[in-house]
Amino acid sequence: MKAKPQILIVEDEAIVALLIEEHLIDLSYEVVGIASTVATALAVIQTGPRLDGVLLDVWLRDGQTFTVADELLARHVPFAFMTGYGAGLIRDRRFETVPVLAKPFKLTELDMLLSQLLQRVD
Repeated sequence: MKAKPQILIVEDEAIVALLIEEHLIDLSYEVVGIASTVATALAVIQTGPRLDGVLLDVWLRDGQTFTVADELLARHVPFAFMTGYGAGLIRDRRFETVPVLAKPFKLTELDMLLSQLLQRVD
């Protein structure tokens, strides 16, 4: 029996994070946590469970999450950016292949994004 895909949500808007978490649980994903700060996200990634994917808000209250993205790249963990500011905000070439989910998004868009991320794991 294949284990449930383990997903970390990095989002500082509690309502958005909980909506995503609930939807992922309904789809049989295992949400390993919700990180609302850069420091918390880095701690989970560096010391936490195996991750199959990460949904990464670009802006948190304590700053941009590009250091988190760099850590995910170094660990070969698939991730996607989520942003309400537009994909143009992410100009760094090292992130050019990272999917971007524009907020607000439909749950069907989130489903397609997760399917895309998890194909990178298989």
